[in-house]
This record gives sequence, structure tokens and C-alpha cells, in this order.
Amino acid sequence: MATSEQIFEDLLVLHARREPAFLWGPPGIGKSGLIESLAKHLGIGLIDFRTALRDPTDIKGFPMPDTKQGVMKYLRDSELPRDGKGILFFDEMASGAQAVQAACMQLCLPPYSIGDYKLPDGWWVIGASNREGDRGVVHRQPAPLANRFTHFEMECELSAWVNWALNNGVAAEDIAFIRFRQDLLFTFDPKSADRAFGTPRAWVKAFGQRKDAKSEASAYRLVAGTVGNGGATEYFAFLNTIKELPSLDDIKLHPDTTPVPEKPAVMHAVTTMLAMNTTTDAGFARFMAYVSRMQKEFQVVYVKDSMKKVESIKRTKDFTKWVMDNESVLT
Repeated sequence: MATSEQIFEDLLVLHARREPAFLWGPPGIGKSGLIESLAKHLGIGLIDFRTALRDPTDIKGFPMPDTKQGVMKYLRDSELPRDGKGILFFDEMASGAQAVQAACMQLCLPPYSIGDYKLPDGWWVIGASNREGDRGVVHRQPAPLANRFTHFEMECELSAWVNWALNNGVAAEDIAFIRFRQDLLFTFDPKSADRAFGTPRAWVKAFGQRKDAKSEASAYRLVAGTVGNGGATEYFAFLNTIKELPSLDDIKLHPDTTPVPEKPAVMHAVTTMLAMNTTTDAGFARFMAYVSRMQKEFQVVYVKDSMKKVESIKRTKDFTKWVMDNESVLT
């Protein structure tokens, strides 16, 4: 098992070697999102080729007779790359029929070709799928195909999700909730018949639904229908608790005197709110004056999140002093 951040690091090695990779994991943990982030990081294209919706002819080509030359030629799917650089992503690959997987197999080993089609030199193959025990539509992967990939089993991990959420528009109170109740981030149980359950994908949808709902009752129904009744109840209880949150302006203007909350839920919310609003070195200094009055664990959360938002704070005297004073809690 590996986190998305660990897999990301390893995929960079495989990309340089142009060796195919395969991601396994339960639904909703961000396998597809990881590949999108990787393509963006590398500055290359991405083709999401859903094998579960394909026929073998989409890959090996549809036979068309050439009566003039007396041969059979093949017309292939227009999505297959012809030039440039990118990732050919066979998502939901193990959900594809055995014949489709067999066709994909030809593009997963040098010379990366099938018939007269050759994958352009700048393109690289990655596959992904749920596992056989994840209650999905999954067919056993043929051994010759499996042997052509380097395999990773991806796990749902809190810090990786928080890092993603901080930079992808997830609200401070929503990140704080997941931090406070991290056990709810992923509640999928393949043995359970529950239709709605918590996953990173489901929670992000639920957060948006709550904001767009026209009434609190509607918001609850939408969230419960996405992550389950238990998760929805905990989420709305948390939102009710953090109504005690001190205002951002009060903290900015009076960091030494603005009251520090006592409830853990509120402290999670306030440290996340401050980190997401840290945009300058000076802002870090003022917020740090407030956060330093909180328990060490919340100071660590604020400092680490702020570093991800504003890298330059690592060169400020306030950051250096805090690190020197708190070296023991960072190890």
C-alpha cells in the first residue's frame, strides 16, 4: 500500500523510463485525480480511455477492405494519440472485457504498437482499476498483461487529501471537518450493502451540494445521500459547533487578545481558516502570534499548511524561531 504522494514520486521515475504503471484501489480515493495532477505537473497531455466502455475494435481497429490493393486496412478510434506528448490512461481497465484488455496489452510493451498503429514516442501508458473485492465490475487481469505493468495499491490517506484540498478550492470549514473526523474520510466497506459512503470523491461532492442547497433540510438530504446518514449527521453537528469561530478580522487586528477557542472542533476550523488566508510573510507573522497561544498540535497544523500555501515563510524569522522552539514536535 502507498499514499498518492508516494505513488506520484514513483510515477515520475517510470515516466522517465517510459514504463507502464498500474494503480489499484477502492472507489473514490482519487486514482484518476492523481493521474490528472501528474499530467499537469509534467506539462503533457492526457487521454482518458475508458476500457469498460470500449470494444476491441476501438484499439486494434475496425477492418475495412481496400479492394484496389486487395488488403484489409483498419480504422482506429480518433482518440488514440497521433503526435505530441502525454499519458494514455486506461481508466477502469480491469472492468473492460477480456478481449479489450488483450487489445490494450499490445500498447503496454515495446514497441508499443498494434497492427500498423504505433503509440507516439512522447506518450506513456498508465492503467487503473478497482480491485476484485471492491463490489465493482472487475474482470481478472490476464497474467501477460499484468506482467507488463509496475503495480501500485493506493490507499486513502488524510495528509495527502488535505494537501490536495488546500489547493483545489475546498472550504476551510470542510477541510477542518475531515481533519476533526478523519475516520469519516473513507468509510467504504465492501462487505456492506450501503449505497452511500464516505470517500474523498464523495465528500467533495457533498461539500458542494451543501453550499448550493436552498434549505438546510435539502442540504442534509443531499449530503446524506452522498456520504451516508452517519457522516451527514456528524458534518452538520460540526458546522453548528464552529459557529463560535472568531472572526478573521479580529485575529488580524488583535492577535494577542482575540479569544482562543477551547473546543477541538473549533480549533481545527480556525487553524485551517488562518492557513488558507495566509498569503504573505507578514500575514503569517500576525496569524502566528495568535496561533502560538493554542495547543502545540494546532500550531503544527497551521505551520505545515501555511508552508504549502506560501513557501517563502520558511525564510522568515518568525518561522525560524517557531521551528527552533518546537523542534521536538516536528520529528
